[in-house]
Amino acid sequence: MNLLLYLDKNAFGIALPDLLDKIKKSSWVKGFEVNIDFSNKEEQKYLKDLALMCNKNNLILQVHAHIVDEMIEQLAFYHEVSSIYGKTLNMVNHPIASENIYLAQEKTNILFSKILNYIYDNKFNLTISIENLSSRANTVRLSKKLLLPVLSNNEDLNFTYNIGNELRDYGKITDVDKLFMDRLNNVHIYSFDYKKIHKSIIKSDVHMTDFIKALSFLKQNNYKGNLVLDYDFSLLGFSNEERLDKLLENAKFISEYI
Repeated sequence: MNLLLYLDKNAFGIALPDLLDKIKKSSWVKGFEVNIDFSNKEEQKYLKDLALMCNKNNLILQVHAHIVDEMIEQLAFYHEVSSIYGKTLNMVNHPIASENIYLAQEKTNILFSKILNYIYDNKFNLTISIENLSSRANTVRLSKKLLLPVLSNNEDLNFTYNIGNELRDYGKITDVDKLFMDRLNNVHIYSFDYKKIHKSIIKSDVHMTDFIKALSFLKQNNYKGNLVLDYDFSLLGFSNEERLDKLLENAKFISEYI
């Protein structure tokens, strides 16, 4: 498995030369999954600069996108990023939430069909991966089980398995349909308690047994894709330097189980 760091606006204050210097000293980290605000031009530039850095230093890059509106503009932008990166760019996307399961599945199926067709028609160097979500009050968000018909209807759609989301709501972390395993190209992992989510996983974690079980399951099924530490960067310390150091230290700990 390729261990990746999750970066969003909370981490963008780190200068890329400083980030690269730390990564070069952390051989267990293979790259990044990056979540930008598409409407923010500075964040767009950050991603392009990061793509060039990954290209030059043989690091993995993928993005966490939010394609609902501005589909054409976003896909064109991420195709441009893929050209800078020099490789196919994997895009992780959420399904559509709605007031009931039928509408959530229908809207999600329509959206991802449009996205995949547009990528194919324009020969964009992009792949799309849909992520299972956790529940939320007063709205339906598609869990692993509820994503099955969407994947069945879209043969070019990949799957991002968020183990933290599955564990929080359902606990069936190794109950994974064969279609999910066939399409699996990305995994998210994080810890949580009754106060906060997207916490780092530590040795004394109350969920540690579950995480070891999940990672063992992936290895037993010969999963060779990306494993993203889906942590809230702001929870890791008081300064960006401290947060990055703690993230890299934690990544080394997790790498022992993959």
